Amino acid sequence: MKRVFVVAVLLLVAYSALALRLFQLQVLSHRHYSALCNAQRRGREVLPARRGDISSSDGIVLARSIPSFGLFIDSAFVENATSLLAILKPICHLSRQEVARILREIKGRKRFIWVRRHITPKQRRIIRALKLHGTFFTSLWRRVYPLGSFAANVLGFCGIDGQGLAGVEFWAERWLRGRDGLHIFERDGCGRRLFVDDQFRPPVDGAEVELTIDGVVQEIAEQAAQDAWLKWKPNWVAVVVAQPHTGFILAYAVRPSFDPTRWSSFPQKSRRNPAAEFVYEPGSTFKPFTFAMLLQEKLVRLDEKIDCEKGAWRIGRRILHDYHGYGVLSVPDVLAKSSNIGTAKLALRIPPDHHHRWLRRFGFGQKTGIELPHEESGVLRDVSRWSRYSQVSLAMGQEVGVTVLQMVRGFCAIAADGVLPSLHIVRRITAPSGKILYQARTRGRRIIDSDVAATLRALLARVVENGTGRRAKSRLFTIAGKTGTAQKLDRKTGRYSQKDYVASFVCMAPAKRPRIVVAVVVDTPRGRSHFGGTVAAPFAKTVAEQTLLYLGVAPDKEEKHATEKALKGSCRKMDKEARARNRHHR
Repeated sequence: MKRVFVVAVLLLVAYSALALRLFQLQVLSHRHYSALCNAQRRGREVLPARRGDISSSDGIVLARSIPSFGLFIDSAFVENATSLLAILKPICHLSRQEVARILREIKGRKRFIWVRRHITPKQRRIIRALKLHGTFFTSLWRRVYPLGSFAANVLGFCGIDGQGLAGVEFWAERWLRGRDGLHIFERDGCGRRLFVDDQFRPPVDGAEVELTIDGVVQEIAEQAAQDAWLKWKPNWVAVVVAQPHTGFILAYAVRPSFDPTRWSSFPQKSRRNPAAEFVYEPGSTFKPFTFAMLLQEKLVRLDEKIDCEKGAWRIGRRILHDYHGYGVLSVPDVLAKSSNIGTAKLALRIPPDHHHRWLRRFGFGQKTGIELPHEESGVLRDVSRWSRYSQVSLAMGQEVGVTVLQMVRGFCAIAADGVLPSLHIVRRITAPSGKILYQARTRGRRIIDSDVAATLRALLARVVENGTGRRAKSRLFTIAGKTGTAQKLDRKTGRYSQKDYVASFVCMAPAKRPRIVVAVVVDTPRGRSHFGGTVAAPFAKTVAEQTLLYLGVAPDKEEKHATEKALKGSCRKMDKEARARNRHHR
């Protein structure tokens, strides 16, 4: 009887403990274990949205996302981690460090462990055929750039998770990325999906970005940039083509460049965007803006004669030099011959505060607002910080820092009859529904009179026909432009270098009614010459000719002496205004 009692007590205690444990599991810890059960029973898959395309204005796809698959491991279903990784290592080309990382995460019982974010179709077929426990595939999108390095520095690139990291990819990220979907599903004890009671939220694809870039013009600029890069072996080359009246960038080519698909294998300097991010002293390409101020404020007559002091002129403690020693030059020839002395003498007629205000009106010292990240605003010091030599320096493009885009914008104002446009490289952004999310605005603001702009174009045409830009002279079109050869600042000595220069040429064509503005800037050319007229002007001429012919612009060189006629007409008009002012004062 005593034994029966002991057994009964033991059974009562055992069943009581079991009941308490069941009470704890089913009542007290119900939420915790229910959540664990759901986590094992229910799967959750993010359905990535397809990133929007980036295309040129003529419909060429420059960036696109294509279907891909990623491979991951769920440690809950792995039977032998070592043998699994031994099989996956040669198939997926895993490094020793990657194998160690995956093994460590399997031992940590992680439920989602990336093996490869993008695998090839062949790799996927092999792994599926092996039926490896614990391996799963997920649908992804892979960003590809069909034309390789074509316009790469404009497009930018994407990170491993598909997010934009540079260029238009970064600037338009919020439109391009779309919105991910979600799929919640049931699965059995072996991890197989059970297609019952699924919850599904479809992804929303990203918007399409249409650039202002024209594929053909871009190819012309790319070839010119490559030729200049190979010939002069500089630090960088930038070739930009713009429509002056709209501010649309038709081409934007730089060297060095890179392949956005394999961006991480290229040095950082190849991925930079020098036309927007690098600030340089423009040198003589800045002189047209000095003449624009003088003409607009009627501080100069085109029939004046300026003594250029035979190439050396003392101003205070400084001696200003011309590369060639000129005596007395007419005002048009001061610009055509690019006389520093003549330009400086004329610039001193402008009150300093007016000088500063005019440079700001042309957009210097401020960003253009183009649809690219990391654009620099350049350097234009406040007039209160100018020295007695600042106006002389500014007149010939020193003591000021600009970007290539700022120079393009300034020349667009001259080409567009005095209206300064806003620059654009994105024309529009369109949602999958067809709704326009972003549209480039083409409105500009007038800064100089149209007759002043016409006079400047005639003066700049003389630069090409008879001055320092003769290597840009075309047999088909009248090109108006300005050369620039700017000494670079030597950071070690704090003085201007005697061997490093920025050679540039900025032009517009046809001169009478410009359809395009072309800028070619070569940083530190290495070769027999460093002058903008030799290094940059020939490439600008090639780009201008080919672009205009592609756009269907008729050559204007059939009209003989068109430039001289335009200049004489401007001279007569300016003289007439001067005589009228004199009569008024009398």
